[in-house]
Amino acid sequence: MLYSYFIGGTRARPICSLLNPIMKGYVKWDVEMTDTFGGEANGSWVRRGTTLVREGASRLAIVRAVKRELGITGTRCRVTDHGDMLELKPYGFCTVAFATVQY
Repeated sequence: MLYSYFIGGTRARPICSLLNPIMKGYVKWDVEMTDTFGGEANGSWVRRGTTLVREGASRLAIVRAVKRELGITGTRCRVTDHGDMLELKPYGFCTVAFATVQY
């Protein structure tokens, strides 16, 4: 967890508690990208991140935000919707990405 120290004292307060009023109206998505072996997620290397998307955003907007976070913007993907999780399989790469909504 990120901490911020105030000039007036030595007490630390989590930054997330300061940002909560600002993040109202947004949904947090945890993003994970890994390699595949035999078409299944392998996990020998993993790239993780977090992205914020407005509430009520379309699936396309969520996929674009996830791809931006992972650095694969412009790469065509096969997207599978599992309800509160998206699975992205980029064409031409042996990788798979998962995006899970955080409640």
